[in-house]
Amino acid sequence: MFAHRPLYCTYNSKKRCEVQAGYYRGMIEEVIAQGGVDLVVGAHLHNYERTLPVYRSSAVQSNYSNPQAPVYAVVGTGGNKEGTQGNFQQDPPEWSVPSSRLSEWGFAHVEVEGACSLKWSFVESYSGEVADTFTITRPC
Repeated sequence: MFAHRPLYCTYNSKKRCEVQAGYYRGMIEEVIAQGGVDLVVGAHLHNYERTLPVYRSSAVQSNYSNPQAPVYAVVGTGGNKEGTQGNFQQDPPEWSVPSSRLSEWGFAHVEVEGACSLKWSFVESYSGEVADTFTITRPC
């Protein structure tokens, strides 16, 4: 699923990542969870970040094997005259993957194998290097 604004983020902005993200979660998080969505991609913030499977602001597991809640990714890294936004919160919530909090231009590369596997990679534009990767798997 795609959304312009992130539902989960740790950019150091109370307005964006607490007030607005909380508002959007209140409107649609239940529908997303009930719909069995595996991955929600948002943007707007000019950085990259991903979560563990999360529901109601709590990580429900520490891996991506048959996730019981959606994974959320912020990919606002396509480029902008404002530059990247790397001012992340000092103490991220337990649902945030700290190694994924990047302020680099880049893009997501997604590989899907049937209904069993979705491999996600965040690729830095300048170097072409994979800076973050994870794979969501489902039983086949």
